[in-house]
Amino acid sequence: METRESRKKLGQGKPGFGVMYHLTGCDLATWKRDFDALAEARFRRVVLWEVNNDLERAGRALAECRTRGLRGYYVAWSPFMEARLKPWTGNRRKPDPRMFCVGMDGNTLGVCNPYLRRVRRSVLVPYLKRIARALRGQVGLSGYFIDDTLDFGEIISYTAEDAKAFRRFLKHKYGSLEFLNESWEERHRNWSEVLPPRIMLPWKTAWRRTWMDWCEARQSWWLEWADDVLAALKTGNKPEVILGDDQYSLRFDNDSTGGFTPEMVRKFDSFSFDYTAGCARRLFAVSNIDRDIAMAGDLAGGLPLTVFLPAAAMPDQPFPAARDIIAWSERCLENGVQGIDYYIYRAWPENYAFRNCLANHPRVFKELADFVRATGAASSPKEPEGR
Repeated sequence: METRESRKKLGQGKPGFGVMYHLTGCDLATWKRDFDALAEARFRRVVLWEVNNDLERAGRALAECRTRGLRGYYVAWSPFMEARLKPWTGNRRKPDPRMFCVGMDGNTLGVCNPYLRRVRRSVLVPYLKRIARALRGQVGLSGYFIDDTLDFGEIISYTAEDAKAFRRFLKHKYGSLEFLNESWEERHRNWSEVLPPRIMLPWKTAWRRTWMDWCEARQSWWLEWADDVLAALKTGNKPEVILGDDQYSLRFDNDSTGGFTPEMVRKFDSFSFDYTAGCARRLFAVSNIDRDIAMAGDLAGGLPLTVFLPAAAMPDQPFPAARDIIAWSERCLENGVQGIDYYIYRAWPENYAFRNCLANHPRVFKELADFVRATGAASSPKEPEGR
């Protein structure tokens, strides 16, 4: 039986290379041609994304991957954005407004609140269970990819329920209002006066302690979020579950979302450090890659660490040269990364990189494929897939 320790050992061998692939907007014939090209280039895995969550199509794509010795990972997006809520949950009714985050100035935001257990259990868990049921037994399924959850700037919430949850956290931590007041240098007369801090508060000596408690509370809720995710997906054949996030969230620690903790990351099987935000922001220099990989490695804490590197561009921006992509890849490998995924090989029609992705730059892909082959990244096509 495969364990977390055995997965760590798997990451100690030759580095693995993969690509992100958008199933939406192209047909089976295109998939076959693309997967043939990836397999011939000795890539190891394909991270599959389907905007409509058509799980029948996803199953067909996973089967095509397996026949070519490619490991398929399905992207299970976090269904907290309002526009995506209905199709993902199958709920035709208007969402309950109490499910959404509320900003510091009282405005309702377009993101469901991941901090609240009842919201996760009514929105997130049913969606993930539906995916797990539909893909259970798919021999080409190596794992799930959980991405973009902490990237949403709108995940900040000051509802009455958030305040109640914060007070519960503080009561457990401090035990009494007296000890809380002493730590915060406050004079709250009763617990109902205790509220989450807001960034517009005037600076004071003890304000940082208040803010850190607020961040610590939200980090504890992210641990509960992770438990819900894993419990919903790890049914049946127990595929690998990867947590991913981009460079900006990692750099800012206790930011508006509450930030990452090693405890959260280590609940998953591996961690993916994402540089793809640079595609849209023309950060092709990837200037701080040594520092960033070290930071991500510390956060992963011994789990296999993979990196997403830019391999796409906005229509009005130059496509990254193969020599640059290869140079970033070599830097990642030198810093101990176990795998690299390139973003995006095939983009869907509404994506910014639809006409400027790796599939539409055959010369760059050929040079990159030569590098992948020479690095010995791919596993044998005869290697067992799935669980």
